[in-house]
Amino acid sequence: MDEHFSKPSISDHKGWTHAWSGLDYKACLDKLDDDGFPCVGENLTKGNIVIGKLTAEQGRPKLSNTSTHLKLHQKGHVDQVLLANEEDGHRISKVRLRFTRAPQAGDKFSSLHGQKGVIGAVFPQEDLPYTRQGIVPDIIINPHALPSRQTFGQIMECLLGKVVATSGKPCFATRAETPQRVNELLFQ
Repeated sequence: MDEHFSKPSISDHKGWTHAWSGLDYKACLDKLDDDGFPCVGENLTKGNIVIGKLTAEQGRPKLSNTSTHLKLHQKGHVDQVLLANEEDGHRISKVRLRFTRAPQAGDKFSSLHGQKGVIGAVFPQEDLPYTRQGIVPDIIINPHALPSRQTFGQIMECLLGKVVATSGKPCFATRAETPQRVNELLFQ
């Protein structure tokens, strides 16, 4: 059996109408390059071809379309396309997709300062504390997490975020902003 990555032709849509009814086969092919892979940044939805592959069986010259499709619940933007050769000469490929979704309990995040944390709970806005001006926090962090890990940069960034939120003026969260300067900005 001879397999190679390539963009299928418009006539190679065997089985397409049964599995992916309602999708335009030509539009799915337009999202692929000639090498059989989508471009980085391409938006793929259910049924789109992720990896174009043509297969020829022994003794049969005709190529059949054995491309890999997204499942009905999958969608996303192409983040990375990887190609490699195995020791025996076979080519392998991997297409990584990224998608945006709402955070949920159990998701892990990290700040620029390496302060990692796991979401313990997600609450509706009306259940969160608020100020007299009606400002509701986006995130609530346990304050005991900062001193033990000595992430002073994160404390500076949080304080500058408060300054920006109350004054409406931009600030720089660089080493140039000294603690004395941040203190002056907070008292203004």
